[in-house]
Amino acid sequence: MFTKLRKSILKAAAGVLALCIVLAISLVCYLVISHNQLVSLPSPSGAYQVGRTELDWVDSSRPDSLADAPGKSRELSVWIWYPAQVTASSLPAPFLPPAWAKAKAADDGLGAYLERDSARIHTHSFLDAPISSGQGTFPIVVFQPGFGPAIYDYTVFAEDLASHGYVVVGINETESQFFVSFPDGRVIARSNKGNIPDNADPATADQDANRIGQVWTQDAIFVMNQLELTNQDASSPFFQKLEVAHIGLLGHSFGGAVAMAVCQSDARCQAGANLDGTPLSDTANQPTRQPFLFVSEGYSQPFPQGCLSDKNCQPLYAAYQQMSDQAYFVTVNGAKHFNFTDRSLRSLPLTRVLLKQMGIVGSMDPARGLEITSAYLAAFFDHYLKGENSPLFAGASSAYPEVQLESRKP
Repeated sequence: MFTKLRKSILKAAAGVLALCIVLAISLVCYLVISHNQLVSLPSPSGAYQVGRTELDWVDSSRPDSLADAPGKSRELSVWIWYPAQVTASSLPAPFLPPAWAKAKAADDGLGAYLERDSARIHTHSFLDAPISSGQGTFPIVVFQPGFGPAIYDYTVFAEDLASHGYVVVGINETESQFFVSFPDGRVIARSNKGNIPDNADPATADQDANRIGQVWTQDAIFVMNQLELTNQDASSPFFQKLEVAHIGLLGHSFGGAVAMAVCQSDARCQAGANLDGTPLSDTANQPTRQPFLFVSEGYSQPFPQGCLSDKNCQPLYAAYQQMSDQAYFVTVNGAKHFNFTDRSLRSLPLTRVLLKQMGIVGSMDPARGLEITSAYLAAFFDHYLKGENSPLFAGASSAYPEVQLESRKP
């Protein structure tokens, strides 16, 4: 009797093991096949074709206080998207330059198979193409990422703005991103001083955020200084093509909080936009005198009740209410925090299901979320950097019923 029972158990166990092996092999095959499928980023909606270039700028006047080892000057990898004059010889820009792709693969490890292979992602930019001659000069948008992501995670927004006639200057935040690759092949990983530990108590995390935010603010100011020099440099491809008197600041998450801080401290900011970024406590109550756009994830309750019941949205709405100039608050129903990056679009379908369960991305189609945010960003900067009006800020939009809009002017 016991022999028969043991045989039955072993037979059942073998069946379960075989099923597990089949499922594991199927999962691996799914991940590998999906990882290697081609994906094209959404096409820009503007009239211009887009160029992209990568620069290495060093602020020799400023020590890098985020570096663990002393003695380094602050150094930034800067990506620039711009209206381009594309010819038959122009080369498409890869989603990631080779050095960046290598660094990302090393950083991701096996996690790379949860999203598309960067080499299989099609952008709409052309590498180092000449800047467009169709217009004299172009306004500027300085763009800072969230805490950890790199500026390439916002390619869709950058390409779309560039197609509308903007020079989009994306800052990679050395020591605070997971990694930064420089054109000479150096890779700098996130440092202890540039990071906020997950186990930090609230007071320490707040102190670290303000300390790092001050560095990022100075990074943006340094980049604006460099743009002024670049515009005067006859050897630069951007010589006399930059409208340095018309600069907007844009950021997501921590970068959105820094965009507010930059506009508070530097009058060259003519308009700012914050994509779902909780303001820094050091600057949350300071006046922001430029027009400002806040974009927030959606909530189950109607706006503003849903926002006011959320601890992350409350300070964003409070900052909106304290603006000294025209301000807009846009809520995108169906979006969550990382719908304001390309990552949800690049993730595999199975990965997106998991991310939805974790509350990291929302229920909306990733491309739709990027389309909506791109439209409101372009309309906002068109109005305040170019003087062009848009019906999007007049009230509810039939084209974007997912959006709830509130506006105020003191």
